[in-house]
Amino acid sequence: MKNTRRSTRRSGAALAVALVLGPGSLFAQSSLLPKSGDVGEWKPAAAPERYVKESLYGYIDGGAELFLPYGFENVDVGHFTRTPGTPAREIVVEIYRMASPLDAFGIFSVQREGDEKSSAALPRSNWILPGQAAFVKGSYFVTVQGVPADDEGVQAMAMVIARRIESGDDAFAAPPLLALPAEGRKSGSERYIKGEPAARAETQFFSLPYWGFAGETTAVSARYESDGTKLLIVDIPTILPSLDADVRAQFESNLEGTRISEGTISARNSAGHWFLFARRGRRAVFVFGKTNEAEALAILRRALGE
Repeated sequence: MKNTRRSTRRSGAALAVALVLGPGSLFAQSSLLPKSGDVGEWKPAAAPERYVKESLYGYIDGGAELFLPYGFENVDVGHFTRTPGTPAREIVVEIYRMASPLDAFGIFSVQREGDEKSSAALPRSNWILPGQAAFVKGSYFVTVQGVPADDEGVQAMAMVIARRIESGDDAFAAPPLLALPAEGRKSGSERYIKGEPAARAETQFFSLPYWGFAGETTAVSARYESDGTKLLIVDIPTILPSLDADVRAQFESNLEGTRISEGTISARNSAGHWFLFARRGRRAVFVFGKTNEAEALAILRRALGE
């Protein structure tokens, strides 16, 4: 797979054992999983399974910590095979129910790079890769994977499931994502960051506990303009008095030429890319990657509403 963060699901015989013996697994009664005849010649290979919070660790060992902060409720898993006489193929479907459309978008967003292709036949937030598809609709995050790759079957399966899910609120209309300036933003690069695992994966600057991602702190990010400059906007419910000093210390430890001007901390890395930080109340803003300081500062000011 192109990005190992996209799926922590086990495969092959190990997965089959987990589905049968996984702790807390339940037979699913989901009306969203296709049945025989719903997707051409594909039919269920076994009874579907449902994993809840208590059993998620047994299903995606090592990956549950990423899902739980996003309000994970349950995942329905279905295995599908083609009719006898055709080459042996399997499609695995995972339908994750999250706490809200924003949470569903969040877990989807942190498992993509932002340069994936998308399909107009699926809901707005989706990616299509060889033998894989994923999308968000309402409070559901859905992944479909062919083993081996079967693009036609995967996309047909994804489309059937998408039609069965009722539309919910638009995650892009939620305040966190509305904070990302539209000007210059690269479509498909947006992320909603919630919980320590997602924060650590986003940037090493979020690896220290004073940010509060173990609590209620959240962030959004996106790429901007042709050079892919990264903008991160952090919503910090409880601000520690030392926050600005702590960020300055991180800059001084990892970057070069740290300075402060008009409330903005700036520095460069060895490649000459600028790193900027500023805070206004509970909103903290980073800009990473610009080689032109004035352009980086302009992105920062837009994010601060100045």
